[in-house]
Amino acid sequence: MSEQPGVSQPSGPDAVGAQPHAEGGVGHAPPSPSESKEGSGRRPGAGLLETLESLAMALILALIMRGSVMEAYVIPTGSMAPTLLGRHAALVCPNCGYRYSRGASGEGPGVNLGGVYCPNDLYPATIPALTSRARALWILGYFGISVLVAAGVYGLGRWVYRDEQFAKVASVVSCLVLFYLLLGTLQPLRGGDRILVNKLYYRLHPPERWNVIVFKSPEDISRSFIKRLVGLPGDRVEIANGDVIINGVVSRKPEYAQDAVWRLVYDDRFGAAYPPALNSAGTRIPAPTAWQGPAGRYRDGPEGVVLYGAGMPVPATEAGSQGPVEVRFVRRALGPSGEEHVITDILDQSGYNQGVGQNVVGDLRVEGECVLLGSEGSFWVGIDQDAHRYRLRLEATGAGRARAVLEVNGEPKGSADLVAGIGNPAPQPWHRVELRKVDFLLEATVDGKVLGPVDLWPGRVEELRSAHSGVLLGAAGLEARARRLRIERDIYYTGSVRGSDRPGRAEVRLGPGEYFVLGDNSPDSRDSRDWRVPMEVTDLVDRVLGLSDAKYELQRSRILAYGLKVVPELLEASFRDDAATRERAAELLGAVSGHPVRERPGEDLATALPRWERWWEAEKRAPAQVVPEENLLGKPFLVFWPLARVGLIR
Repeated sequence: MSEQPGVSQPSGPDAVGAQPHAEGGVGHAPPSPSESKEGSGRRPGAGLLETLESLAMALILALIMRGSVMEAYVIPTGSMAPTLLGRHAALVCPNCGYRYSRGASGEGPGVNLGGVYCPNDLYPATIPALTSRARALWILGYFGISVLVAAGVYGLGRWVYRDEQFAKVASVVSCLVLFYLLLGTLQPLRGGDRILVNKLYYRLHPPERWNVIVFKSPEDISRSFIKRLVGLPGDRVEIANGDVIINGVVSRKPEYAQDAVWRLVYDDRFGAAYPPALNSAGTRIPAPTAWQGPAGRYRDGPEGVVLYGAGMPVPATEAGSQGPVEVRFVRRALGPSGEEHVITDILDQSGYNQGVGQNVVGDLRVEGECVLLGSEGSFWVGIDQDAHRYRLRLEATGAGRARAVLEVNGEPKGSADLVAGIGNPAPQPWHRVELRKVDFLLEATVDGKVLGPVDLWPGRVEELRSAHSGVLLGAAGLEARARRLRIERDIYYTGSVRGSDRPGRAEVRLGPGEYFVLGDNSPDSRDSRDWRVPMEVTDLVDRVLGLSDAKYELQRSRILAYGLKVVPELLEASFRDDAATRERAAELLGAVSGHPVRERPGEDLATALPRWERWWEAEKRAPAQVVPEENLLGKPFLVFWPLARVGLIR
């Protein structure tokens, strides 16, 4: 007997509708359609209806969670790039093959590539173009992936819900949605990252420095921003020479945050094997980033960098052919007229932004592999910053043994013994080396052995500067080879806080419940450095009181009652016998308002304060610079789309 449509067939010993064995028979009597309907207790389509009810409940729960537990956000801008990407163009360098992103959040349907360069070799950016054949193959591949996923959804739906109709609908929807999303990856312009935010986190845990946070904008609470938390209540935050200084001491990022903010400068896996090319005008575009040193003493090619530290293979009579050899990392870029510029300093260039960088960066990391082909001699990796020289030196001491030494200005700061990997002929095992100097901390690693760390903090902010920086390799007494070299730089925070009279340096004092935030893409981020919001006199007074001592509490009610006009009187009368307090109060008024009380050094306060009062009455605005505690929304923890960027947010 064939199955009747919409009738549940019994199965198993406990199935509803099973009949006892007939005399002399060996099975169950087949139920009639009416019996089957009554015994099943389920009407047609009941499974689909229950599924829809479950989805409705899930949607209601999701809406509740969105408001109080978890919420999804889209990153619109590039202020946190490359940690989190806003709308951007996905680019591939035609000269070296390196993939990178160019910010496009403020542009129309196109993207402006003028002044944008590959971060690996400074090659001018171009939009990658797929051939018709390649595009067709990608589309077919994406369609195949979508069909496979749909088949899995169909099987899962039948197994979990035991409802074929629901499984078919779910599989078709999943196939279409996934295919649509995958097709979007063929376009050069991409949307921003999709993230999940834990909105309960800061109800259970205090905010931590260097965490990524989501908060309401101090300028417009209807907008939500995402930045990295730098300053906590009570901190004195300063930005000097690209570093964050907290209470007069450099703030060192934890390892998870530092790993997230390294920026690529050079990777020899991209570009070393790529030949020079010509631009559209027929002008020669130089080979990717290279090493510059004495001719004949080194070779830079697809196999890496070879240093002839023993004076080979050039004749000994040639000048400079003997003794140690040292090569320096350089970058080459083309000017507007096609002229070639050689850049020896490490600058804060980023393929996400325009330009080749403006500030010299001294916080660097160099890593790679090296082999020493000789029984005696040395090879070194170096970072130079102005007059300071930081070296990781590998010394061959004979008998197949070597020693790694960490040096600061020629003075040993740590060492470790190494075995094997030394000698000639090749092949020999390669040593894995890393030298990094970041946030005034120097550290090196050789084959997993850590040398350091060495604290380089000078003790005074005034001594911080970086006029020059660079990376170099050297060898003496033997041939050395280095490969898989990668150079990275730290974030360079620009100090452009409004109201600061010190170029490249700014300072903010945080009161109770106030936080200071910065974007990872510092040159293109609006954050605590320059926010401005309307501020009433009571807000200004509260900030002054929060940053000064208890004496101000005695005058708080009077200040709030009479407004700002009473401030000069308080300074001149209440604190007449305390010149230091008057000076500090005037300094604080200028600091929190963004406008100095004195227009020139040494000006009398009796003259300066009334003029400042008139300015305040006309301006009624002050740098916000801070995020109030009540504006904190939550902690982002996951990028869930696009698939290529899925991962935890650090």
